[in-house]
Amino acid sequence: MVSERNGSAPVEELLKNRPNNLQTVDERQAAVITGFTVKGLQQRRWLGKPPTYLKVGRLVRYRVSDLEQFLDSCTVEARG
Repeated sequence: MVSERNGSAPVEELLKNRPNNLQTVDERQAAVITGFTVKGLQQRRWLGKPPTYLKVGRLVRYRVSDLEQFLDSCTVEARG
């Protein structure tokens, strides 16, 4: 656990209580969620294809809400 600074809540507690639209995962976690490989996600980023991602310095992060929206957009209605 990260120690408290200036009497504020621990970082883990702040992260746990973030709204879903602010929760992020790295590309390995995003690969598990989407079913793509890490290399597949890297290629999609290079090609400019979804899902959208965040670039913080050299770190790549995906919002959980963006991954959910991407997966929802892949839904195919059954015929019949």
